[in-house]
Amino acid sequence: MIEGIGTPYRISISAGRTHDAQVRKKLKFATFWHGDALSPYEWMCLKSFRAKHDDVFFVSYDDKVSVPEGIQVINANEVCDKALLDKFIYHGKPSLAGFTDYFRYRLIQKHEVCWFDADMMCLSPDESIFSDFIFGFEHELSINNAILKLPRNHGALLELIKTCEENIGKDLEWGALGPILLTRILTNAKLRERAQPKEKFYPFGVVNFWQLLLPIYRDKVINETQNSWSVHLWNELYKQIGNWKHICPPEGSFLHWKAKELDCLDRFIAIYPEPLIYNVVESWIANYERKIQMSEEIATLKQAIMDMKEGKAQSPDYSDFRSY
Repeated sequence: MIEGIGTPYRISISAGRTHDAQVRKKLKFATFWHGDALSPYEWMCLKSFRAKHDDVFFVSYDDKVSVPEGIQVINANEVCDKALLDKFIYHGKPSLAGFTDYFRYRLIQKHEVCWFDADMMCLSPDESIFSDFIFGFEHELSINNAILKLPRNHGALLELIKTCEENIGKDLEWGALGPILLTRILTNAKLRERAQPKEKFYPFGVVNFWQLLLPIYRDKVINETQNSWSVHLWNELYKQIGNWKHICPPEGSFLHWKAKELDCLDRFIAIYPEPLIYNVVESWIANYERKIQMSEEIATLKQAIMDMKEGKAQSPDYSDFRSY
C-alpha cells in the first residue's frame, strides 16, 4: 500500500507481482540520483515524465531531496546498501555511473519498474507499445540501458545482477556494466529483436545531440521526434562541450521550448545568448574532429555556423516562444 505524506510523497513501493499476460499493468517509472541538487535539466526531465505518466518514482539516499510536485520519493536503502556506492571502479576510480548500472538492475528486480536515466526527457504518454521488455538501440550495434525494463525473474536480468556483483572492486572500462554488458546479455538471450529502433528512445546521439541547443535546428528536432517516446539529453556530452546546465539554451531552441512548455524556465539562472551557444558547439566540434572523421552532419553544422557568423544566414523567427 502506498502512503503519501504531502507533496512529494515519501513512500515504500511493494515488490512487483508475477506478470499476468491477460492484464496490462500500469507502468511505474523510476530513476536514481545521488550527489548535488538536481540541475534544471534533471528537473525538466522529471517533470516531463510526471506530465505524461502517473507513477513516477525518484530513488535517493537523501530523504530530503527536492523534486517536482507529484514525484514519489523512495529511500535507496530499500534497494541497495549505500556502502556499495564506491565499490564499482572505472579506470582506477570509484564510479557512480558503474554503481548506477548495478542499482538499476536491482531496482527493476525488486520493484518491477521501468527505469529511466535522469537525463531522459519523456515525449509521449503512450504505454501501449510496451511489454515486460522495454529497451532500445542507441545505434545499430548497441542497446542502451537509459530506458530499461525486464521481467523481475528473467534470466537476463539475473545475469546482469550477477555479473555486476562479480565485478565489485575490479577495475573496469567505462560502460562495462552498462550498454556493453546489456547488449551482450540480451543478444545471447536472443532478445535483441525486442529492442525498439533508435528513433523511439534515442533519436539524437553523439553525432547530433547539439541540435537540441540551437534555434536553427528546432523545427528539424520537432520533426524528427514526432514518433519518438523520449529523447536522451546525454549529460556527459553536455559536460564535455562546456554547456552549463544552470543556463537555459537560447530562445527558439528545442530545449528552450520544452523548458517553457514544462514551466521550468524559472529554474535557470539565465539564458544563453544565441551567438555564445554557437561558440560552445563550435569549440566542441573542433575537439570532436580530432578524434573521429568528420561526419556529413558535423560538416553541415560547421558550414551553418560559418554562414551565421558571416551574415549569410539568419535564425528562423521564433517570436511565438519569447513571452513567458
